[in-house]
Order: sequence, then C-alpha cells, then structure tokens
Amino acid sequence: MHPPANTRLHRDSAIMLDSPAVVMLHGTGNSGGMWRRVAEALPTAYPIFTPDLIGYGSSPAWPTDMTFSIADEVRAITLTLPNRCDSFHLLGYSYGGGIALGWALAEPQRVRSLTLIEPIFPRALAYAGDRAAYGALGRMRDEFVAMTRSGKPKDAMRWFVDFWAGGGGWEALSDAARATMTKYAGKVVLDWTAAFANDPGADRLAGLAMPVVLLCGDRSPELMQRMVDALHALMPRSSLTVVRGANHMLPFTHPDAVASALRLQIEPH
Repeated sequence: MHPPANTRLHRDSAIMLDSPAVVMLHGTGNSGGMWRRVAEALPTAYPIFTPDLIGYGSSPAWPTDMTFSIADEVRAITLTLPNRCDSFHLLGYSYGGGIALGWALAEPQRVRSLTLIEPIFPRALAYAGDRAAYGALGRMRDEFVAMTRSGKPKDAMRWFVDFWAGGGGWEALSDAARATMTKYAGKVVLDWTAAFANDPGADRLAGLAMPVVLLCGDRSPELMQRMVDALHALMPRSSLTVVRGANHMLPFTHPDAVASALRLQIEPH
C-alpha cells in the first residue's frame, strides 16, 4: 500500500467539478501551500488541488524498505483526487515538474494542458547529447547524497538551497524553515534518485499532444536553463516563456507570471 498524498482543495469541488480541475505540484522541500498566491490569481470557476507530495507537508514519509519512483508519486496523488476529476490542467514546479511530466506521459488522455516551471528532468540533457551538463548534475546529486548519508543533512540542505535560490538563500530562511528543510534531507535523496531514473524515452516526449508551456527564469542556474532548453527542443509542440529577473524561485517571486501562463492554458481561446 502506497502512502497517499494530502490534497488541499481551495474551492468547493461539489459545486465546480463540472469545470476542469487544476492540479499543482510543488517542488522539493515545499508543500502544496506554496501555490496560494498563484491560485488566488486564477479564475474562480476552476477547482484547484495542491497536494503535498510524499514526505512533505502533511503527507506521510515513504517507507524506508520500499523502492521509490516518479510513478509512486503519481499514484499517491491520483488516489486522493475526487472520482469525478476525469481530466485536469496540470502544473508542476521543479521536482514537481518532473512528476507532472511523468503523469502526462502515463495518462495523456486525462491531462488537458501541461505547464512546467523549470522541471527537474535530467534525462532531457542526456537525450539532447549535453553530456557535460548531465554529468555536472549527476555530480551534484552524488555530493548531496554523500553529505546526507555521512550525517550532515543540514550542510547538504544549505548547499542545496544556496544553489537553487542563489547565494545567501539558506541564511535568508527562518530558523524554523531551516529546521524543516533539514528534516526533509532524506526525502530529497529519494527525489534525486527518482528524477534521474525517470527515463521514458525521447520519442514519447515528442509525441505529447496536449498544449505544453515551459517557464524558466533568465537568472536561474545555467544547468537549469540548459535542461529547460533541451526539454523544449525535445517537445516540438511546446512553447517556452523566459521570465526576466527570475531565478529558480520563480513561483514565489513572480506568481503573476505563473498565473498568466496558466490562464492562457485553461481559459477558452
């Protein structure tokens, strides 16, 4: 039995499930609560689900004696959605973007549109032949795992946050936030492992038929920008929006840009 994710419902599903739902998947070290400002900027006609991924927020941790994959994340979320939620618009950020992509590939008939904010999908670099970037990302994973397993989860999370959020990102957090992030270090190891194992094949990416939008900050780490560019090239029907002045914290610093991109996906044209 896989542990279910907790699903927050911002709006009354009993009234509004006649409209397609919007499902938003957060990134590593976050929870569904990160989407509040984005959700508030969307049309009220759509029910919005912001699940806590496995091991984050109020969702239970993954059993230590079980293997773990992106498919397990998808299965846990699916178990919590209402029965009438047959199709939905899907938004994913960072690690949640990798999950969203995996879900769209597994159940393309359910996903009406796919919006990915700097998704962690390392295989895009490998498919694109960018061996240098793929190797660099792999070394990052190995360094994080080594620090965590050697009993230095706080050091691992400091390094992790400062890379993605920019130098000083860790120190900018409150003591409570740093304690929570340190607690998540073991799950971050699983996230890294699942992300690197996510290998659907380049041909399946090219075959996705739903509207796909990629968002990336122009100040994000170079490795992230190269990953997004590679994924964009692998999905010829996708579009790419570069958000000026944003880094990997884009949903937090530029929620209006995220909401605008999502509105174009979900509102009738």
